[in-house]
Amino acid sequence: MAEKKYGGHTLADIKEMLKQAEDNGEGLDSLVGDEAFSSSIISDMIAEIEKSQKEKV
Repeated sequence: MAEKKYGGHTLADIKEMLKQAEDNGEGLDSLVGDEAFSSSIISDMIAEIEKSQKEKV
């Protein structure tokens, strides 16, 4: 089974980017130079959470 991706990135990738952003005092968007980067990750994560919640009902 392929590893789930959020905004095109694996959870491990996102964790590493968050650590780098925290260490540099920057946001994810400025770290990667894409103003829509974090919103695409969050959108994918919200969709996954909503899907998971529907499956529990």
